[in-house]
Amino acid sequence: MMSFGVAIAAYTAQNFGAQKFERIHDGVKKTIWMSCSFSLVAAAFNIFFGADIIKLFVGEGQQQIIEYGQLFLTVNGLAYWIMALMFVFRFTLQGLGQALIPTFAGAVELVMRIIAAVVLVEYWGYLGACLAAPMAWIGATIPMGVAFYITHKKMKNLYTEDD
Repeated sequence: MMSFGVAIAAYTAQNFGAQKFERIHDGVKKTIWMSCSFSLVAAAFNIFFGADIIKLFVGEGQQQIIEYGQLFLTVNGLAYWIMALMFVFRFTLQGLGQALIPTFAGAVELVMRIIAAVVLVEYWGYLGACLAAPMAWIGATIPMGVAFYITHKKMKNLYTEDD
């Protein structure tokens, strides 16, 4: 999913330089659709075949490890679409030359992981640890989504003025 983000960063930067703001909007919409679709396929793969893949590494006799691994893959897989949005927003903003919000979002990711490690693990054990990454993705996606929305509104005003 990160590859979708890297691709949209280059696409965004090129079109931003060419002042093709409507193309950026269309590219971001299509990238969100593709990356979220891919994330749903990856999530389904994790949920339905995760235990079988884990067994390839640990063998059949490690049932508790397989169950823990499957829980991790399921929890994270269900949140892959959030990670997909996070990567699209992060790399789009970077392609537009905005570094502050993605950097701030990275700090939010870290704080969310710390909260999960300290608080959620205390109350929910291993499930709390499994929730660390999805919490981090949510925490990072929110400020970047807001920043993208604001930036998109500004760009939309620019490309509607050109009509």
